[in-house]
Amino acid sequence: DLLTYIDNVNGIPKSEVAWSLWYSSILSGYETQLLNIGANAINIGMESMVTILQKAIIDKDIKAASSFLSGMISGFSSALDESSQIMKTGQSARKLSKKLESKDVLESKLFKGGNFNPVNWAKFVSRFMFAVDSGAFVTIKSGQFNLLAREMAQKEGLSGSELNKRISEILNNSSSVKESADIQAEIDIQNLIDGGKNLSEKSKQRMIRLRSAEIVEQNIPEDIKESASSFAAKTTYNYDPEGWLGVVVQGIQAITRKVQPLRLVVPFTRVVANVLNQQIDYTPYGYLRATGWNFGTKSDRSTSAKNNVEKQRLLIKATIGTIAWSGLYMLASMYDDDDDPYFDITGKGPSDFNKKNQLYSQGWKPYSLKIGNTYISYQYTPIGLALSAVGNYRDEEKYKNLSQSTRTQKLIKAVFLQSKSALDMSFLTGLSGLFTFLSADSDAEKSEEKIYKAIGKTGTSFIPNIIKQVDKKFDPTIYDASSVKSAIMADIPFVRSSLKPKLNALGEPIDKTGNRFFTISEPTKIWKFLDKNEVFISGLSPSTNNVKGEQMSPDEFYRYAEISGQIAKDKITYIMDKYEKEFNDLSVKDRQKEINKITTKARQIAKYKIGYEKRLSQFKDESELDYEIDIINREIKEQSDLYDDEEVDKVNFSNTPESIPTSGRRRSRSRTIKRGR
Repeated sequence: DLLTYIDNVNGIPKSEVAWSLWYSSILSGYETQLLNIGANAINIGMESMVTILQKAIIDKDIKAASSFLSGMISGFSSALDESSQIMKTGQSARKLSKKLESKDVLESKLFKGGNFNPVNWAKFVSRFMFAVDSGAFVTIKSGQFNLLAREMAQKEGLSGSELNKRISEILNNSSSVKESADIQAEIDIQNLIDGGKNLSEKSKQRMIRLRSAEIVEQNIPEDIKESASSFAAKTTYNYDPEGWLGVVVQGIQAITRKVQPLRLVVPFTRVVANVLNQQIDYTPYGYLRATGWNFGTKSDRSTSAKNNVEKQRLLIKATIGTIAWSGLYMLASMYDDDDDPYFDITGKGPSDFNKKNQLYSQGWKPYSLKIGNTYISYQYTPIGLALSAVGNYRDEEKYKNLSQSTRTQKLIKAVFLQSKSALDMSFLTGLSGLFTFLSADSDAEKSEEKIYKAIGKTGTSFIPNIIKQVDKKFDPTIYDASSVKSAIMADIPFVRSSLKPKLNALGEPIDKTGNRFFTISEPTKIWKFLDKNEVFISGLSPSTNNVKGEQMSPDEFYRYAEISGQIAKDKITYIMDKYEKEFNDLSVKDRQKEINKITTKARQIAKYKIGYEKRLSQFKDESELDYEIDIINREIKEQSDLYDDEEVDKVNFSNTPESIPTSGRRRSRSRTIKRGR
């Protein structure tokens, strides 16, 4: 309350209010909040497992596990009270560092309209994240209290019932101490009420419980409190980044403070750096950290082992990660000969844009474990970095034929992919994308498309993500974003439905499947056929396609993609139904040649049809239009070198005016056309 008063007296800079609202907007999505909950839960589970293994295997103290877990369970009720208090007031007595990059000024700023103004709801985004983090913090800290108190009692030579009694004394868990704390807490909260604090009975009882727990905790030895709080902060990723990543974060934050628009490119650094830093512990690099090796720089010493306990934990983490990635790699290798493997590990996917799009059309998901027809993301788990290197390595094997490489070459490739994965899965991705746009070597068309999407997302980032995600839940269609205007519209809820659906290589509308956590793959028969035969359909480029020397308009190009895709689809389906065995008997190279022939021919046909449509758009008179259609259809039949018998119907026009585009028609003299024929 005092801090809020000071902020209101001094005034809050409008820029800070704007940035806080922007952060709330991009973090408001339910997927983001679920990710925060899941990340905390999974890391608590992993850290608990490491603690239990350390005590059981190294310290030979099997009973420590029950002491640690019972502490977490007893602390869960306090965690719920803490989370509820934060959701109610936005405040906590605990000095827990928050994950957000911006100052939490929305707690001090009240916009006109009170609770009826939706802008005032924005503060609940950070409140919810803080409530989840604080709840997780209190839970894991309570477990550490029990564990550290047990270690202190053991050092005093105690065991059995005497050990348990001493643990209770250290943590002030006796009934007399708790009763005294409850009485004092009730007095303190009543003084708040007498001082003008308005509290409901439910809020009063919650604050008494929280105050009582705070009083009990005050008398716990400082070294235990400090150690437990540090452990809990790291488990929930709420601490200042350490090591060389910490140096990188400090540099980025210094730049974004001076050039604030760069926040749009790199909005998050702290939490992502902490996640990445902890993921590194589960890779072979964790063994180096355990030995005190510091990447050759002083900056990394903070992430290296400082004592035997940290050394043991790093060794266990590196071993868990090594067993996990090597075991899952061997499991995935068992299905290498299957057309549709039951289990697989995916990485970033093929570097070829068109190949990757074709995989997306089948429900494929990057950085995931494929189990049956379900892809489950591992990207945000503690072993995500280790698994991503395996996934990228397997992708290289599939799409770049590493089978002929030596073991040394494969090992070097694996090490390279490990560092590449770190870039793909961190805040450095934003910077990497920016450099890609500026690179002269990048594909101009693909970079242009990425820039449009980036502009669209940035330009609409003020719209709360929760609204966008709900809209996409009910309308999963991905819409065409081939210009700046359409890219912006494609990211605006409800408005985006006015755009044309984005088309895949077969001229079919694309729907977004799944979410950031998992996707269920339900590929059609034709996609399975293409995947089984390891062939891909090349993409279309507006800059290289024209009709009779004239560049296609955006509408014409869309129509071209639709027509050519459908013709190719029909031809591939025909081969699949009639000549599948003969096609399968070809080499991969020859199969790809056949698919290239089909797509090339389909695009020739589509160009002709686009040209004919432009030609027919000149006519308004129905009789003239019908006559010209007959002429064109005869021309089509005469082009036997281009069309097969079954393809003629795909191009023929119906003799009805409704089948011809009406825009841009103008009257033309039919006699001139007849004489020309």
